Amino acid sequence: MEEVFGRGFFHCINFSKALMKNLKIVLLIVAGSFLAKAACANDGNFSIAPVGSVQLAFGYNTEVGASASGRLEHGQFLGSNHAISLSFALSADEQAYDLMLRGGDADSVGPTFEYVLGHASANRQSAFGLDTTESFFKPRAVYNYGLSRAFLGAVFSKDNVSNAFAAPAVLRAEVGERNLYGLSAGYSREGGGGYYSASGEVLTSGDGISFGKAELAARYKYNANQRGLVLEARFAAGTIGVMQGSTSVIDRFVPSSGALRGFETGGFGSVDASGTHVGSTNYAVVSFGAHQNGLIASLPDLSIGAFVDLGSAWGFDSGGNSLRAQVYDAAKLRSSAGMSIGHNFGPGQIELVAAFPLQHESADRLQELQLNFTTKF
Repeated sequence: MEEVFGRGFFHCINFSKALMKNLKIVLLIVAGSFLAKAACANDGNFSIAPVGSVQLAFGYNTEVGASASGRLEHGQFLGSNHAISLSFALSADEQAYDLMLRGGDADSVGPTFEYVLGHASANRQSAFGLDTTESFFKPRAVYNYGLSRAFLGAVFSKDNVSNAFAAPAVLRAEVGERNLYGLSAGYSREGGGGYYSASGEVLTSGDGISFGKAELAARYKYNANQRGLVLEARFAAGTIGVMQGSTSVIDRFVPSSGALRGFETGGFGSVDASGTHVGSTNYAVVSFGAHQNGLIASLPDLSIGAFVDLGSAWGFDSGGNSLRAQVYDAAKLRSSAGMSIGHNFGPGQIELVAAFPLQHESADRLQELQLNFTTKF
């Protein structure tokens, strides 16, 4: 599912934790593959086939500094139908780890069973004036139907908001530890140039906190002609419904880099009386774009594009608290339009994005230029 709003590095839609922003340098290194012997059913001979891999990525940008991420996979960890993977993402401010064990054939209709154990910690002083940590265990049954995938599972998590000395009063009131548990479900499909997904979870602490969270995402890419004209559209939306108690900054949606071009990470949404962004309980963004490859005959790897982004983040559950009721959470439309110039070279691409915010609020943080550089090998 596309990371646009939410929390986490690998396991859910994210509107808050983008490691690479402004200047992105990502090096993907396929470090190796594991080999295992498998018997051939026809003649009894053995052949060597890869059953796992190691991937590493390193990056640097002016806001986050150095960062690294990676994934270790083994497809026959405890037998031919058992797989394990370990993922991590590290930067100066954020660290996250996921361990996944899968039992059963991943290509079968299912169900197969996955068990995900994860931990994430973040120094969010610059955005909110506080720190957060979260640990979780997510067992789930997964069903595969060709290009579609569905899951149904449980969630057990423990999180904590701390060191909120510099946070606004409404966020200082959220300091403390929580134990949550509940159910989760999701569906996704990819193919034909499009990707569609829906997910949701219902969580409770059992002693005063209960809420549900749902998100949708879709994107579509269409090759309009043989000359390299590509049309793109994407959409994402999410909502949180509170049955009892109130949400934490860990739960709410905060805009990530690129969610709405022309706006910084956390650059729009609900704000307290001082104008500090505090996260929102609803969001919706839509983007339309087109880019032409090879428009200049002498530069066939040059891509020139244009886009329009629209969206908003709004809502904040007050829970009957007078301090939370002071948060300004109106649904105000933001929009931007702009152009991009990209150049492909070998395994990499460099892109300059110029975005012009057309509609914004006085408390919004704007970003009119963005330079990205990525490379994979």
